[in-house]
Amino acid sequence: IKGVTVSGLKGTATNLYDIVANSKVVSGWNFSGVTVKASAKGVVAGVPNSLSV
Repeated sequence: IKGVTVSGLKGTATNLYDIVANSKVVSGWNFSGVTVKASAKGVVAGVPNSLSV
């Protein structure tokens, strides 16, 4: 999974989903301007080191 870009995502989350990927096959993920309000925080696993929640 390469070249994923999420930009300008805003809103409220009702259902929260975790991101789980194989770190050997993901690269080039870019998230910017993401503002989502939720009552719980999701988890990420196996994504590029530059990504955090």
